[in-house]
Amino acid sequence: MGASDVFIRKASGLVRVISPTDALMYAFLAPTIPYAYHYILWAQALYPGADIYIASLFILTLYPIAALYIYMSVAMPRSGGEYVYTSRIIHPYVGLLASWGMVLGGGLCWSGSLASWGTMWGLGAGTVVQGLMTRDQALVDLGILLGDPTTLLAWVHGALLIFFAFFIMWLGTKWVMRVSWVISAVTWIMLASFIYISLTSSPAMVAGRMAKLQGLDYTAILKQAEGVGWVPGVVAGPLGLATVGAGLTYISLSTLGSTYVANIAGEIKEVRKAQILAQLGSLALFIVYWVVFTYATYSGLGRNLIQAISYLNANGLDKAAFGNLSFMPAVYFLTVYLTDNPILAQIAGPAGFYIINFGGIMALGFAPIRNLFAYSFDGILPSFVSAVDKKGHAWGSVLLGCILALIIHTVNTFTPWLAMIAFTIAVWFISWTIFGIAGMIFPWRRRDIFEKSPALVKRTIGGVPVVSILGLLTTIISASSTWLIVYPALTGAAAALQAQYLLATIAFLFGVPTVLFWVSYAYNKMKGIPVELRFKEVPPD
Repeated sequence: MGASDVFIRKASGLVRVISPTDALMYAFLAPTIPYAYHYILWAQALYPGADIYIASLFILTLYPIAALYIYMSVAMPRSGGEYVYTSRIIHPYVGLLASWGMVLGGGLCWSGSLASWGTMWGLGAGTVVQGLMTRDQALVDLGILLGDPTTLLAWVHGALLIFFAFFIMWLGTKWVMRVSWVISAVTWIMLASFIYISLTSSPAMVAGRMAKLQGLDYTAILKQAEGVGWVPGVVAGPLGLATVGAGLTYISLSTLGSTYVANIAGEIKEVRKAQILAQLGSLALFIVYWVVFTYATYSGLGRNLIQAISYLNANGLDKAAFGNLSFMPAVYFLTVYLTDNPILAQIAGPAGFYIINFGGIMALGFAPIRNLFAYSFDGILPSFVSAVDKKGHAWGSVLLGCILALIIHTVNTFTPWLAMIAFTIAVWFISWTIFGIAGMIFPWRRRDIFEKSPALVKRTIGGVPVVSILGLLTTIISASSTWLIVYPALTGAAAALQAQYLLATIAFLFGVPTVLFWVSYAYNKMKGIPVELRFKEVPPD
């Protein structure tokens, strides 16, 4: 019995239309690297004094993980990424566990949550910035209202963004790539504008504009931060725990999603070339972005102000300190103090962010719906989820992905429940730990697939398969990152509450797929479907 006898049809229905340069662009776009505008604040709060320049270099630790994705996607060039690899190497249930957190807790959760970010730092912050620069208090007040992510208006706005993003996905992969190229261009225009206004300003000039626009006292804000524990001038060493911790968590977090290019491998032409270019090239671009962005930020706004805001934010004092805002004064908003030019302030800040954030909703949702497609193709989800119409539109997975993103957006808008899955990034690294283990044992556990793989996959060093070495490194790096994310939160003042959040995260992102898999397994067995044979085969192209 062959693959065509155990799957729901003889071909996936997906078409290979993504070029290697498309793949690189998508890998760079998906994580939405301008989120560095707020990660630079959050990293300082959790890891005080972290040297962000050096922390940026810890993106290099993700290269073994990216390389493992290259090897596995060349060995099994199908859409579904780590789910397909791990389900075929270890067990389908483990494969679902290894990918569920990255699909629902990662991509689709972010697509839903980013709708709120567009409301806060795009619509709201943009209106406030415009109001401050035109001396229009009514516009400032409107921006504060629009920036509140908990209102019905915010829900409607976010829902429209989600609908539009998933409509583009429904139009097909070519349209996703076209829109992605445009938004990638905006990303670099936004960075160039930010560099210009930062390098032509200074902390002293920022202090003057803060006083002029809002009557704020730069020094008083720093003093307020000192009152809640900030110590000026403290910078951790290059290998200090704070720097390492920031590098392996928040800085690495800003790159999560670049490996999603492996999840759409079933639609990529020249898979080997594309994966090498996209997986490795995107990480190099992220390092360049972080180093340049950090230099510009510290040059214009000052390291002290960034550290002070991070402490105020951690203590719930940041919004009030900047005029009772309804959103954190991330760097998107702080561009108002870097220039007297309202157009540059918007391009480098809220307006640029709004466009790029939409790209994040689309790109971070696109690869996960291909995982939903793969789950359905394997019989874990209903068959309609892998439906493809005559024009090649994978409408079933797009529809389900849109519904899930809308549910997450609704929960995020009207309840505090999503705080209970605050450790989803830890789950992401747990998923990579499982993926790393699969890579380690691949040559022996599935020798049949390994021996049929291209020469690249079968390379060895000292007789040991390179893929196994990469799997070991992926396991070590991912397990270490999980510890660095979880440990600080569980040993602080709110340890008991954080422990509840962690348990809720585990229950949601591991409990749900457990029930889903075993119910589907029992259903398929009852219908006489040879489930075990299905997972011995790589899905048809």
